[in-house]
Amino acid sequence: MGAILLHDLEQRGVKLEADGSKLIVDAPADVLTDELLSQLRANKAELLSLLRAPADEPGWDAADWQAYFDERAGIREHDGGLPRADAESQAFGDAVAQWLCLNPVSASDPCRGCVHCGLHEQPGNTLLPVLACDGHALVHDQCWKEWRAARTKLARAELEKALRSMASGPLLAQKSQHMSSSSPQVFEDGGQAIQA
Repeated sequence: MGAILLHDLEQRGVKLEADGSKLIVDAPADVLTDELLSQLRANKAELLSLLRAPADEPGWDAADWQAYFDERAGIREHDGGLPRADAESQAFGDAVAQWLCLNPVSASDPCRGCVHCGLHEQPGNTLLPVLACDGHALVHDQCWKEWRAARTKLARAELEKALRSMASGPLLAQKSQHMSSSSPQVFEDGGQAIQA
């Protein structure tokens, strides 16, 4: 939830900064509502963890994502026998799935309930453990689809942002624009079909 919240806040012009155990918020007054403050308080630990991510930890840059996309498209075209357009479409799905693997959710506190809606377990709406980098995140079975769609949307936005930083118009950037304007795509992620 924290990564999704960070992305949403960035879109709304809100800037967050970690200062020890404090979360510094710089936001326009009309955006800083009581509801937003409650969200920030509820997700403070995860937000601080995300903001403190080690700067020396190597992440993938736009060139890495372009190379990954080109490799996956080439394999699907040449080894899989797909037309180039289909190979590129599926390669973009591969890039989204890879981003999700490289950016796992943080473990959640069971006392805080579902990482998506914040509610506790309810009759007929079980909290399911989702594997996280340092434990498990808990998501209601009825929230999972919407939570996963939000994570996929975040992955697409992050890939598009990384690729806009490249000077040339890479194929992946062109494909991501095409895919985000077309109908939902289904691709494989860890053996399970995910609708993006």
